[in-house]
Amino acid sequence: MCLPFSDRAPFEVGEGEHSFDYVLKKDIRHPYSIDDKALDLLENEQAKEAFAQKLPQAYAMATGENQEFLVMSVREMGYLPMFGTTADKIAELDAILKKIGG
Repeated sequence: MCLPFSDRAPFEVGEGEHSFDYVLKKDIRHPYSIDDKALDLLENEQAKEAFAQKLPQAYAMATGENQEFLVMSVREMGYLPMFGTTADKIAELDAILKKIGG
């Protein structure tokens, strides 16, 4: 058995009824973060607006002609100066994204 969003390695269970309690690695109620691809953020209006407001240069590049930027995460964009990000702005965006419900 493999528990979704768990660090636990797959394991076998015998016959019968089973239940498991565990902490999820990902908050599925608030699925967005700076680790998501720009393409995924742009599909949600709240995430898109926050992205545009907090990181306007990165947003403009992600929505521009070079579609390869759509498959980059905001965290990845933060490593490249051309996206005009700062650690503080990325952290602010991440805090907003984590409050958006799925």
